[in-house]
Order: sequence, then C-alpha cells, then structure tokens
Amino acid sequence: MKSVSAMAIAVAMFALAPSAHATILNLDASTSGSVSITGVPIGNVDVTMTTLSGNGNLQGSPILGNYTLFPPSPATFGASRVGATDTFAVGGTVNQALTYSAADGILAAIVTWTLIDGATNDIQFEGSFAGVGTGKFVGFSNGTVDLALTPFGVTVASLSNTGGTVAGGIGSGALISGAKGVPAPVEGAGLFGLIVGVGVLYLLSRRRHYRLQAA
Repeated sequence: MKSVSAMAIAVAMFALAPSAHATILNLDASTSGSVSITGVPIGNVDVTMTTLSGNGNLQGSPILGNYTLFPPSPATFGASRVGATDTFAVGGTVNQALTYSAADGILAAIVTWTLIDGATNDIQFEGSFAGVGTGKFVGFSNGTVDLALTPFGVTVASLSNTGGTVAGGIGSGALISGAKGVPAPVEGAGLFGLIVGVGVLYLLSRRRHYRLQAA
C-alpha cells in the first residue's frame, strides 16, 4: 500500500513538470454524452456536462484511441459575459477529469476551464490542463485545451440575453501540450497532480489486467 502511495506521489510530481515542446492530441466528435447550456438573462449562462467520450489521435499519428471527459466539478457551473464582448468568463474554479487511451500511450489529465467564446454557433471552450502520460504522452504535463461543441443554431451571447436551453456534444477539440501562455499552477495544483497520478496508476492497472486476460 505504501509503495502504491509513493508511486502515486512520484507520478503526481512528474505531472507538474514542464513539457519540452508542443504536441497536439486531437479529439474527434463525441459519440456519447452531452453538453447543456442554459441562458440566465441578462449576460450569464449555466453549463452542465455528462460523461462525454469519442475517438482521437495524436496529431500526425494514424493510431486511433478513445477519450473520456468526465462530468465537471462543480456539476453545473456558470459563466458571465465580459463587458460588451462575446467572451464569457467561467466563474470560480471548474475542473474536469479527462483520460485518453491508445496503443501508443495513455494520458490522464485535469482540465480547468477559463473562458467560453460565445460569438459562434459552434461554442468554444478554452482552458488549460495538467496531466501525466505513458508512451507518446510522457511529455503531456501541461498545456492548453480548446473544445468546440456541435453547432447549436444559437450563440451563447444570444442565450445569455433571451434565456432557453440547448444541448449537444463535442464537435472537435485539442489538447496542446507545451503551448505558450499556459498559466502558472494555481493553488491546489499539487492536489490535482496527485489525482492525475492516481488516475494513471488506475489506467495502467487496467491495461495490465487486460493483457493478462488476453495471455
């Protein structure tokens, strides 16, 4: 038990180390789960996400894998319009666990959302991540996240003025490791790193379990 705890802490410390260069994990359209956005006039929206999953791949690699984006904490979070712009700032600290598994590696990360671009129908979420990986994802320790939802036929800016609710899924997305402009770790990042480390240990144990079953 002590050795497992030590491993988790070691992996967590590695999760917060800087990555050497930018590498992109592309996320395809989600095949399950949904994102719901409700307008709260005037100038605010509430966002709720269920577990979302789909395929993805490391940019330039033909190997497909599977990602899972778990419900955020808190489960429903708000965002408020920034002045007269179509940008919405996410209120408080909103974290979301993401895992990705493929033949070329495994990634576990904590995504933190900061902004929503409300000017277009394919609503854009922007944030950062702290993660740890194996194989090709060893360098995915931190970076930025961009997520575009499936077109809703209405913008966040419009919803924030008129109210109503729309729901859909992920249209596309990307985790960019080593991207410039990644904010410094915020208070509590060590805890997030520990969560990431434990997540990776769990994923590695599952992969070992499947290999033993196949043997």
